[in-house]
Amino acid sequence: MLCLLRVWCSGNIPAFQAVVAGSNPTTRFASLHFLYNAKLAPCLTLLFMIKSFVAATAAAVAFAAPSVAQVTSVTQLSDVEPVDWSYQAISNLIETYGCVAGYPNGTFKPDQAASRQEMAALVNACLDNITKFYTASDAALAAALQAEFGKEIAALDERVEELEVAQERREEGVGNYVGLGFTGYSADGSFSGDDYNSGATLTGRAKVWENSNNFAVSLRPELTFVDNGQTALGGALTVDFPLKRKELIDGSTVSAWNAYAGIGVGGAIGAADGSYNMYGEDVDGYGVIGTEVSLVKNFVGFANIKLPFGDNSVDNYAPVGTLGAGWKF
Repeated sequence: MLCLLRVWCSGNIPAFQAVVAGSNPTTRFASLHFLYNAKLAPCLTLLFMIKSFVAATAAAVAFAAPSVAQVTSVTQLSDVEPVDWSYQAISNLIETYGCVAGYPNGTFKPDQAASRQEMAALVNACLDNITKFYTASDAALAAALQAEFGKEIAALDERVEELEVAQERREEGVGNYVGLGFTGYSADGSFSGDDYNSGATLTGRAKVWENSNNFAVSLRPELTFVDNGQTALGGALTVDFPLKRKELIDGSTVSAWNAYAGIGVGGAIGAADGSYNMYGEDVDGYGVIGTEVSLVKNFVGFANIKLPFGDNSVDNYAPVGTLGAGWKF
């Protein structure tokens, strides 16, 4: 923003005032567009970098720590190239305002994550130097710019926060996912012989409703390839209960661990009439209870037990268990 103020104060204030005072909206917009392309494009990068702590600058250095080295030119940083999208902004912060340092080995590490301490050090260093460039005329011009672009900046801030919350919600919560699990059931209560069946299950969760306390209703389809040659297709509608919730940066919460219960229906694709499958005889209903937990940013672990309403072997109602992991989307 300081770059923007200096450019405008050095000969462009009359042009800006004429544009702001213009009565023709079309001409006013075209003139502003010209001023932006001719004068402001390089500077707006700096404006938004200082305001939003854009990652390429804020993520770089331990600015105030003993392990940093002051640099006076961007060319002293071996890992910052002119082709980098943030090159001009980093150059301005170093050469114009002197508020960015590098590591002793001459690197900037632009792709390295920054701590809150490092970000605070960067902002503090820049603010310390602002007084060297700030005058009464700068203050008047800043007020005019704020009045002109305040709504756009506020809208940008709001959009950035929405994106941050959406990302945090996905990383911290169970959310929606698709997954692969191991499924098994025993027709006679044993885990050996021909009466024990197992297979791989493709399944997932799709929320259809959720309230502010993270109670939800979900659809849970599944497709199981059983070792007896059957392909079983089923699906359930469940009510989901949060067991562990996490608060997000906007004050809302997300469920990081759920328990769920519901009912479903399923059968074996292409099976002969009267044949048994994991859900029962032909097409039959079942109850399901399960749990799911957010493991890391992108993965969910899940387990459930399905209880057939009909016999899924001769005179036997064998529970069907599934254990697996899913990818959030």
